[in-house]
Amino acid sequence: MAAGIADKFHGPGAFVRVACSATCDISGKLTITYNMRVYLRLKSKTVGTGKGHLDGAGAVDVLVDLNNSAIRAVKNRHGNQLPVRLEATAKDSDGRKSKLTKRLKIPL
Repeated sequence: MAAGIADKFHGPGAFVRVACSATCDISGKLTITYNMRVYLRLKSKTVGTGKGHLDGAGAVDVLVDLNNSAIRAVKNRHGNQLPVRLEATAKDSDGRKSKLTKRLKIPL
């Protein structure tokens, strides 16, 4: 599994690249710290989600987008980036599970 920042054509967010040897489901979540949530006056620490599915063996990129409320909150505070924590999970049909956690700064 690998992760990185999404390009400007896909909007603010992150991507997760997963290679599976069988059918698998991928899910990702972007979270911020408690202090950042209070500073931005958001209701939840989760600021983005994304999921994908792969039929058979292969590789897939899953986009995890930022919520509009999080983007608006950062812009209202005159910010140009948001430090997030990306948590991704891949589960295949054989019951195997792999996790990825990475800290990113997403430009807005």
